[in-house]
Amino acid sequence: GRKGDRLPNVPELTGSASASYNWQLTSDYDGLLRADFAYTGRIQSTFHGGTDPNYEVYGKYGTLGLRAGIENEQRGLYLFVQNLTNNKGVTGALTALGTKRLIYTVPPRTIGINGRVSF
Repeated sequence: GRKGDRLPNVPELTGSASASYNWQLTSDYDGLLRADFAYTGRIQSTFHGGTDPNYEVYGKYGTLGLRAGIENEQRGLYLFVQNLTNNKGVTGALTALGTKRLIYTVPPRTIGINGRVSF
């Protein structure tokens, strides 16, 4: 690389935000709602786009996660969705050694339930 070049595989910008809301649901349990958003900006795979045949540009995506549940100090039960919009954001791209545009993406929409117990 040369002075002033952007580092390969490092986003120009990243950011995240979250919001949560808790309230008393019953005398024993609280309710919980949470949303998380993460953004990854433009990424380049090598130092020099004009001269490197393996140069790739990727990134520029956001993901949204939601969580709802009930909890107290000893236990909790939660329903979650990760990557709600099923964004296929590219986290890595590689063209080398006979492989043309091998890409890696964020995990697809995932829906699940998890719990916790404290002893």
